[in-house]
This record gives sequence, structure tokens and C-alpha cells, in this order.
Amino acid sequence: MKFPVFKRESMSFCMSNYFARNTDVWVYGDKASFKEFSHILKTHKKKIKNVAGNAKGMDLLILKPQTGGSKSFIVIHERIVYQSGRFNMELIIGGSQRGFDNLSKLFERVSEFTDSRDHAHLDSDEQMLILPSVFLNIRAPIKNFDEFSEENENDFPLDISELDPNHWTYEELTYSDLFGRIPIR
Repeated sequence: MKFPVFKRESMSFCMSNYFARNTDVWVYGDKASFKEFSHILKTHKKKIKNVAGNAKGMDLLILKPQTGGSKSFIVIHERIVYQSGRFNMELIIGGSQRGFDNLSKLFERVSEFTDSRDHAHLDSDEQMLILPSVFLNIRAPIKNFDEFSEENENDFPLDISELDPNHWTYEELTYSDLFGRIPIR
């Protein structure tokens, strides 16, 4: 399976009563990769890890669906990781089965977009999304989404060259390791 490319960008809320900058991950793929990713989100039963190739966007960690939660939810976080001999940002996606089903439906819907300017957001307006969160901007399908995988200034939140790989060993995560008020018992 060829996963969509997850590119780290940023967006700002700039209003008279509030300012914040947030990570906004732009998701690029073709129709087939969005449909396959939608299927994975809906049907997976165990943790899935995808290490992106060189300059191919963020690494990806999809947690297994959480059972026994106090409500349906989606959690989307990011973290700095050192794996496969390089630093990268890892996108972490988790949730209840209903949360994964809703995210799956969003990717399925976007797979049918025909205008290249169309896109769908998963952001603070989504009631199931646990805040603080990384947001998703899922772009309409394109034929060659590898062209969107070039490095840019938003790939990392800081100068990665100053980090020591010895201090960044890869840690497997569970829901209890995540930041925020995850509704689990």
C-alpha cells in the first residue's frame, strides 16, 4: 500500500479575541491511496507504523482503536522521533472505533473530489477531536503526490541539527502516554 503523504504546515487563528499558531498537516494522495487509507482506518485492529522515506513527509503511527472509553473521540498528535537513522516528525492518530470510522468517512469523501482546489479539514470544529491537537487539511486527489514531498521550512518545529540522536530513542506509545484529556477509563 502506498500511504498518502503527510506534510507538516502551520496555520494561525488571528482574531480580535484570540491568536494561536497550530500545526496543520496537509495530506496529499491519489484516489486509490485515500480509499485504501480510509479502509485501513475503518478496519485495523492493531497499531500500524509507517516510516516515511527521505523527504516523504511525516512518519505515521496509527494506534489500535481504543475500547472502553467514556465517549467517542479522535486524537491527532505529533512528536519528534529518531528512527531509521534520521530525525523526522511522526503523526500519531488514535481514537475510538467511532472516531476512526468518522475519519475514514472523511478520507472516503475526499477521494471523490474532482476539483484540485477542494479539500476537507479536520480541526477544532470537529466535536470528537481531543484538544490540543494537530489539524488535518486533506487535499483533493492528485495523480503525482510525490511532488509534494520535498523538504520545506515547516517540516520541523525547530533546528533539528542541534538534537542528539542518543537522547531521542524511539518509544512505542499507548493511549496513556498521550498528552491531553483522553477519555479512557
